[in-house]
Amino acid sequence: MEANNSIGCSVHDCKHHAGEVEYCTLNSIRVGKCECSPKTKEGTDCESFDAK
Repeated sequence: MEANNSIGCSVHDCKHHAGEVEYCTLNSIRVGKCECSPKTKEGTDCESFDAK
């Protein structure tokens, strides 16, 4: 798949990572929360992640 220059990504373990460039290949991503009321970015997760 082609890199989506609108979605930066440094998670090389995800099957949607664009490989040589720091982008995602998905058209869109879903972001969710891992805390009830997140106050920092660590309280959120990319729910579009799929392991390679």
